[in-house]
Amino acid sequence: MFEFLFNYPSNVFSEAEWMFASGWSGWALIAAVVVALVVLAVTLWAGRARRIGGAPARLLFPVTLLQWAAVALVLLMIWQPALQVTRSEAKDNAVGLLVDNSLSMWMRNDGSRPDAATDSGTPDEDSRLGETLAVFDSTGIEEKLAERFRVSTEVFGDDRSPIEQLDQLPVPSTTTALMPSLEEALQDAREQSLAGLVLITDGSHNSGEIDSDWWQNIASHNIPVFAVAVGDKQLPGDAELSQVDLPDSAVAGSRVPVTVSVSYDLAENSGDASVALRIKSGRNLLVVEDLVLPAGSNQITETIEFTAPDESLLELQVELDTEIQLADGDSVTDVQPSNNVRTRMLALAGQPRRILYIEGEPRWEYKFIRRALTDYPGIDLVSLLRTSPNKLYRQGVSNASELSDGFPVTREELFSYDALVIGSLEAAYLSGEQQRFVTDFVRERGGTLLMLAGRNGLGDGGWGRTEVVQALPVTLETGVPSFSRERLQALPTLLGEQTDWLNLPQLEGDTLEAWGGRPELADIQRLGDLKPGASVLLQTNDDSGGRNEPVLAWQRYGRGRSFVLATSGTWRWQMGLPADDRTHESFWQGLMSDLVGGVLPRLSMSLDQVEIFDTSSARLSVDIRDELFAAADVADVNVQLVLPDGSKAPVDLQPDLSIAGRFVSELDVTNAGAYQIVASIDGAPEFDQTMWFTRQDERAEVFGLRRNDELLQQVAQSTGGAVVDLESIESLPDLINSNANLLVRHSQLPLWNMPFFFLIILLCKLIEWGLRWRAGRL
Repeated sequence: MFEFLFNYPSNVFSEAEWMFASGWSGWALIAAVVVALVVLAVTLWAGRARRIGGAPARLLFPVTLLQWAAVALVLLMIWQPALQVTRSEAKDNAVGLLVDNSLSMWMRNDGSRPDAATDSGTPDEDSRLGETLAVFDSTGIEEKLAERFRVSTEVFGDDRSPIEQLDQLPVPSTTTALMPSLEEALQDAREQSLAGLVLITDGSHNSGEIDSDWWQNIASHNIPVFAVAVGDKQLPGDAELSQVDLPDSAVAGSRVPVTVSVSYDLAENSGDASVALRIKSGRNLLVVEDLVLPAGSNQITETIEFTAPDESLLELQVELDTEIQLADGDSVTDVQPSNNVRTRMLALAGQPRRILYIEGEPRWEYKFIRRALTDYPGIDLVSLLRTSPNKLYRQGVSNASELSDGFPVTREELFSYDALVIGSLEAAYLSGEQQRFVTDFVRERGGTLLMLAGRNGLGDGGWGRTEVVQALPVTLETGVPSFSRERLQALPTLLGEQTDWLNLPQLEGDTLEAWGGRPELADIQRLGDLKPGASVLLQTNDDSGGRNEPVLAWQRYGRGRSFVLATSGTWRWQMGLPADDRTHESFWQGLMSDLVGGVLPRLSMSLDQVEIFDTSSARLSVDIRDELFAAADVADVNVQLVLPDGSKAPVDLQPDLSIAGRFVSELDVTNAGAYQIVASIDGAPEFDQTMWFTRQDERAEVFGLRRNDELLQQVAQSTGGAVVDLESIESLPDLINSNANLLVRHSQLPLWNMPFFFLIILLCKLIEWGLRWRAGRL
């Protein structure tokens, strides 16, 4: 009935906009209606005696209103009311289906791999892709999309390829190039009116790191991506070795830190669990440690150290045990043991890092620091001790000429060291130019500066009035003595408790409680305010409720870092503890290793992938700096790639236009095995670098098997799309149809000829005639 009276269904009125097809203003219509009312009123009331024989005035009101209503409707029809309708017609818009055809999609949700199905080219019914095909078949979603849109289907793994139907899948890919495949699909879609892209995937990706440029690129296409999330968020009974980080090189005999991240899912109400981690080199077991898997989490990160053996190269195998030990004493077998092992190459030909330590007076702290680092692999401590106003005692120098004139007098000489330690030495001992060298050492060279407390150090040594204070994490008080003899306990802050090298091997149990059992310090140097970017690792414990003074603080400055140790009494840890306690040695070895860790070398190399699985190329980046550690504009470096069969291939470097001093090259790593990269600077053999890496087959898809909801949500939000589960896939057509990216048609639907208008006019005239008939004056 509604459509008969108003020409169109009710939903058309709710979705359309009102307009006048005549182009005349609505205010003009209102004015015309008002004028018509005035004319009718004057005409009827002036001639009422003549027209209706002196009828009562009360009958003139309804007659006037009825005539005015009829005239108003006629005027409205003359203005030609219409509806402005915006709609999309079937097949006007296209939708792309981009289906993940990688090996992880052919696996079952428990992480197992149906080899027979993979070889036959038909997904197993219990696999993620099999479940997807079953849902598509039962819901008919592909046909429903085809009713509204032009549908094109592609699959992707290591690359993209079109297919006619989803049941025509090629052999699965051993990698998931999600990032380039999605970006290329959106790029190609610019040539057609794509209403949206449907991405069917578990979110697994192993084609490199996702950077900000990638997010900007996919958002710039203005095409919404509707992600269909496939797979389970959890894999109960699986512990995955998700990440392994270790240095590029090490020195034989040194302690090598290995940081591992383990992702895991435990059965509900199983309590805490544990799993053994082993690090092996060939048949040699280097370290084994039990990792606790808390029940309230699904990922842990731990750092484990081992002593590097006296070899030139280690092929490390880091592996989790396949048996997960539960809290009740039972154990469960890992459902996906293939993701429990990772392989790393570690070269042991690295040169020791060199630290220059200048001390202004003979004191216990100097003696015990040097003793703690005696024969410590990986660090050469070169020291200058002022024994009298005009006499320096050199230790650890490499030859007779090194530091023969005292503290370096050129930037090149100072920049040859990786870290600088300044003890109880007044600032005036160094010239203004040498003080600028110290600041530049941190800011430009990227070295690390450590300043120690002392009666002639820090603020009491006048350093607060030099430009060196700019690099320090704290301000320094001047004018009043800041060094005092006090007994204070040094305790780690929350950040200190999370710092690996402050969790000393001798400290068992709670870190904070264990530090409380160390001997007290006998002196402290009061520092000024912390700078905004500073962090405190150790502080004093004031039981009286006063201020906790910082003992060890650091900050980044330019390319490097700076530290301040506000005590000269750590040697009391050595004297106040049993002879076999190594707290003092471990503290200084850890601190000095941290000082040189991450310091920029003149020549450094890196790959865009930490591990290379199932790919034929890798991107090599080489950073080169000159004698003053400024970015080099010419690649005076020779690079060779040693292939697994022992053959060598030169590497052609091209400048990276986005980063000064960086040169890049694409390496051909088609064959599986161990590769070596050898780089050398012309005329500077001491800076030669060697990097080892391995390329492995059929390994990429066994990691990251859990559904990556976080990535899918970010993709949808960045592009204006949405994420749906397989169970909600029937909502896809409406979701796509409601987005603002549709190609639409604009049309006008006339309303002046609606039967409703004619019916109202007729009704008004019939009522008017009825009133006239009753008055006897038709």
